[in-house]
Amino acid sequence: AARLKPLQALSAAWLAHLGYMHDDFDDMAKYLALALQLAAPDHHAARARAALVAASGYHWANRLDLAQPWYTRAREHAGAEDDEALLSSVTFMLACHRCNHASRASVFGGVDNAEAHRAQAWLDASFNFDQWVGAAAQDSFVCTLRAQLYSAEQQHAQALALYEIHLHHAEQQGLAHMRAVHLADQAWCRFHTGD
Repeated sequence: AARLKPLQALSAAWLAHLGYMHDDFDDMAKYLALALQLAAPDHHAARARAALVAASGYHWANRLDLAQPWYTRAREHAGAEDDEALLSSVTFMLACHRCNHASRASVFGGVDNAEAHRAQAWLDASFNFDQWVGAAAQDSFVCTLRAQLYSAEQQHAQALALYEIHLHHAEQQGLAHMRAVHLADQAWCRFHTGD
């Protein structure tokens, strides 16, 4: 109502993020376009968040070639604001998407060891960055991603062990929306361990 363009741009970036998180890609695209339209070139908070949403959308669609420039923009804008939380999110999202791609490869045609190794490297980078800046690490998030990687590398017993220990706590930390994915991966692991 007050027509505060910077606030509208930042709000649109967050609404784009929510659209992405809820798999509402029409809303994601609509609010992403609005955020980029309204944000001034030096409105780093809005542009960093919008860039991370664009990167995530492309990466989810397995288009790292299109995601990479957006990841770069997200890091540049976050760095301009010394926004350590967003820098952490960029690294964590890269790890998440690489884990997902390694998992998909495992289920639909074979182990992609190269992608699994890249996912592990980004996961380690995310954890180490959070430790370095003193951020509260979401250990259970990281452990469920490690479980997903074990599953993708056909180390199903190790994956099940991590899920058993960490999945409930990870859901309490904010991963409840991923429950179906984790249950499906546990079932996949149980199938491969003879259960």
